[in-house]
Amino acid sequence: MSTQERRGCPLCGGTMDLKRTQRVTQVPGNPKATAEWVCPDCDYFEEVNEGTT
Repeated sequence: MSTQERRGCPLCGGTMDLKRTQRVTQVPGNPKATAEWVCPDCDYFEEVNEGTT
């Protein structure tokens, strides 16, 4: 994991990791890839805006 995929948590000040997942929709089509910042210390999470990582 690179340093670009880590940042500080605004809630507790811990280190947040970038977690990438792929959600499968029940409607025909492609699964949607999502990414969110997750803090393992306080369980805070925040979705990544499209166009930024």
